[in-house]
Amino acid sequence: MQSGERIFRKLILSLGCWAALVLPAVAEEAPGDTADPPEAAAEKEPEPVYREGLLLASLTSNPKVYTQIEGAKKTVLACAREWEYGLRLYTVQEWKEKNQSWGDYYAQAMKHADDLAAKVKLEFVRDYREVIQYAIVENEDDFLSSVLLSEAFVGRFEKELGSPAFAIVPDRHTIYLFPAVGGQLRNFGESLAEKYQDAKEQVSLEIFEVSKKGLRVIGQVQS
Repeated sequence: MQSGERIFRKLILSLGCWAALVLPAVAEEAPGDTADPPEAAAEKEPEPVYREGLLLASLTSNPKVYTQIEGAKKTVLACAREWEYGLRLYTVQEWKEKNQSWGDYYAQAMKHADDLAAKVKLEFVRDYREVIQYAIVENEDDFLSSVLLSEAFVGRFEKELGSPAFAIVPDRHTIYLFPAVGGQLRNFGESLAEKYQDAKEQVSLEIFEVSKKGLRVIGQVQS
């Protein structure tokens, strides 16, 4: 019986020693040490860049900061800026807080206008004789109409339409260009008026004369 107890005690001691040797190894393989390293923190998203510039705006849109266009009665050149919900025209208070000269603002706006003028696509529409009737420019950029101030834009169409050309801007994202000679514009008065009436962001039915000398209004579309 005593020999049996001695054997049992030796067995317990042996198991204890074995456990003492093995348990530290188990601790080293704890889940916290063997799990995959935590994913790298996601890179912080860059702050959105909101642009500002010039665009043609109807007086009915109640612009507060703008400059007149020669000959225009219903359309002005307004200062606008992007924000998280789209585009908004500057208020007088916002303009004062900018504390920026008109010259600096205009130069900045024209840089974007020139860049946009080089990118936009002009689609020339021809009749059955392959004679160009007009060109259409469509783009989602809210400052699209500012290209009419750019000499670079005139260079995009003067070979096909001549210079000056007539421009109609029925909505913020569409420009129609017509040759100044030939009288094509008067053939499209009704369809242009319909385009304007259906537009979500109406601009104008005034006729803009566009050339490298600048921009001026010479009349209004008659439907």
